[in-house]
Amino acid sequence: MSAKSEKTPVADEAAERLDALTLLQADHKQVRKLFKEFTQLSGGNSHAAKADVAQRLCETWILHAALEQEILYPAAREAMADDEALINELEVHYTGMCELIARIQQMDGSEPLYDATVAVLQQYVESHIDEEEKQLFPKARKAKMHLHKLGQIMAQRREERTVELA
Repeated sequence: MSAKSEKTPVADEAAERLDALTLLQADHKQVRKLFKEFTQLSGGNSHAAKADVAQRLCETWILHAALEQEILYPAAREAMADDEALINELEVHYTGMCELIARIQQMDGSEPLYDATVAVLQQYVESHIDEEEKQLFPKARKAKMHLHKLGQIMAQRREERTVELA
């Protein structure tokens, strides 16, 4: 969405119906789709196309990480005090992922370690997603967190970050 575009009533309505976990799961699905697209290009000579997909993947994951770290994790810490170790572990995952993302963004798609670096990022991301979807998200639902309100905050923050990056 460009800085000049406005939200439509339909978009606002959709954001209100979705909870935070549903929005994050949609991100997970999008990132998996991008990894699949990258894998299909991997090993070939389409270095520019591969780099484009990897860049979109990194940007998508950076925004996703910001939403989790700025909105979900603090709310989860408050609502799920007994699960602080799980939340800490999920946050630490981002340290390794951010290092790989920074490396990927500095690399050229034709470099020998490019595909391998993206593959390792994929392993980290898949592990992170698995832990969230199987452990954190069910516990968050049971904790009766205000997931619809958090979803609205995330949708607004996503739009702000998108405008900042434009």
